Amino acid sequence: VKVVVERVDGTEEDLEKKIAKMKATAIKEQLKEFGVSTVGLKGQLVDRLTECFRLETLGENPAEVLKKKTLEKMVEMDKDKEAAAARRDARRDRQGGYKQVRDAPSAVVARRRARQLRNADGIDAEVEGIDPEDAEAAAAALKVTLEDRDMGRSSGMLTTMLDSGWYMLAVPEDREENARVLIKALSGTPASGFAELDVWVPRVPLPGFAVSESEARGKSPIQLMQMVPEEGSRKPFTGFVLVYMTLNDKLFESLDSLYVVRGFAVAGQTKYGTTQKQTSNKPRLVPEKLMQNTMEICTVVVVSDEEAARRKKHAEKAAATAAAEAAMGSIGDAGASLSEEDMAVLRASGDMEA
Repeated sequence: VKVVVERVDGTEEDLEKKIAKMKATAIKEQLKEFGVSTVGLKGQLVDRLTECFRLETLGENPAEVLKKKTLEKMVEMDKDKEAAAARRDARRDRQGGYKQVRDAPSAVVARRRARQLRNADGIDAEVEGIDPEDAEAAAAALKVTLEDRDMGRSSGMLTTMLDSGWYMLAVPEDREENARVLIKALSGTPASGFAELDVWVPRVPLPGFAVSESEARGKSPIQLMQMVPEEGSRKPFTGFVLVYMTLNDKLFESLDSLYVVRGFAVAGQTKYGTTQKQTSNKPRLVPEKLMQNTMEICTVVVVSDEEAARRKKHAEKAAATAAAEAAMGSIGDAGASLSEEDMAVLRASGDMEA
């Protein structure tokens, strides 16, 4: 059934109010009669039908006029898009990025443009045609461009991650030693690009801990600090290990695949580093001040061989005393009582001083 809108005398506003009271289905039927698009929200349909009646009153063809407006809108949007793309390319040139191919739109871009037109003012956007062959060629060209871009970024990774030094890796707490062994196993292997790795779990030595001159001969300060035993020592920061390496793409991927490595503690991590933002997020060396502070609190004392032997004997005696006291404590907890003679024997067996 054809729905006809009764002509109303008065202003265009009166006609718009009359159309606004109609159902959307009725408005669409009238738009079909005029040969224009029926896509859009009801408010857009009301405006479009009102415009059709106005143009018809002026003796113009509504379909031709709206088509012309659509083409003009498309040209304007293309100009805005070209200007925005030019600004983006200029910015990427300054930051070392890549350019986007804009010779022909892909099918996805064409559909997005049509949707933007419909959402903008309800003008018929379906008049914009795009040759399927051109769309396919544009999509293929865009795919090649993206592949070239990613290869370029990956190459950029190799050139931006050649700093040699100490990197800090986040690992599970209380699993630092396990992480050290697994990371060290990569050193000098194809998995690391044959890069040599030195792994250090910083520990603060117990008071009285020292290394003899003969043991310290030929060792660097870091190597001396690596001699601090895990038992009894304190970690200045748990959940981290320090790795001295020359970071490369292969080593980066191998570290990323280790389940004990949660990431780089200094800055984020990214496989690409060509733009300013990506370069700022690449793994960075541990700040020099942090390394200095860590080495200061983990410094190992070097003493003469005689003093080292004396300290070792004293440490062994202290350990025996602690073991004996622990044994006596456990016996006391069990409800047993010891005589003074038994205590003397137990102390003597532990080489305890009276």
